[in-house]
Amino acid sequence: MKVLCIIDRPGWCWEVGAKAVAKHSRHDITIVDAETIKPALECNNHDLVWCRALPYFCGDWLYGLGHDTPVVWTFTSGNHLCDERVEKCLPYLRKAAGIICQNSYARQYFAMLANCPVVEITNGIDCEQFAPVEPLPSPGIVGMAANVTGARAYFKGLPQSMHAAKCAGLQIVYTGKAPTWPFLPQTGHEHMPAWYNAITYYCQPSTAEGCSNSVWEAMACGRVCLICRDVGWHGENCVCGLEHESGQVVYVRQDPGDILEKLQWLEDHPDDVLRISQNARRMAEEWQWSRIAGMLDNFFEETRARKK
Repeated sequence: MKVLCIIDRPGWCWEVGAKAVAKHSRHDITIVDAETIKPALECNNHDLVWCRALPYFCGDWLYGLGHDTPVVWTFTSGNHLCDERVEKCLPYLRKAAGIICQNSYARQYFAMLANCPVVEITNGIDCEQFAPVEPLPSPGIVGMAANVTGARAYFKGLPQSMHAAKCAGLQIVYTGKAPTWPFLPQTGHEHMPAWYNAITYYCQPSTAEGCSNSVWEAMACGRVCLICRDVGWHGENCVCGLEHESGQVVYVRQDPGDILEKLQWLEDHPDDVLRISQNARRMAEEWQWSRIAGMLDNFFEETRARKK
């Protein structure tokens, strides 16, 4: 089956996942972006269109060409479903042949509105590229992705995490492009394993998404991740490391006091930090892109069969 994958712009979240799936898929997947999307659509020689892009970015082109190629959308937004972008997406999503969500709340939401099957499939991870390079985590360093500002920064728990880390007296290392935060230049995805391996904890108590690429990458590198509970795949697959020997993550609320308490506990229990780090790596190995590609391939085939 020939699949046309549309990303709205080159970048980590969209492009990395699309390329990883294409590498492991049993189908022929062609990836296009803003510069190559229109001629690819006009060729109309694909069996299915898979959009890892916001629907209003390319929806008019897709549904204005007059062909009946089934369209599957991947929707990455999380619990902030009042976002005005969601409202702009709805007219296109109601025409979809299938919808893939990376968050259980989004899946439940669109299941009520869409006229097609809605499934939940998380991101994956390349455990060969992202792997621990040192036997023990670095001491007392908190990593954060400073890639958003304003309300979205609070959704992701960035200012709350920064305040807690400062109160704990820990070193903070940023990466991202947000102009209002101190940050390390975002060079390229190939350099990120070294960045993760230079930190002890990856702090992303986000209510805005499910299992993001960055959390999987940090876990694959054996970092202790501080995340919110019940945000899609996190809540279903992760176990709190403070409470269970098999725990892979540390659950926190979007509250600086709670984040501070967990960071201080971790600093006082280095053996548990190592235990959680090892468990995180083992869990990441279970959710590599090859497994995700298989799940997507099955959904694509089911969607295509329904449209014949």
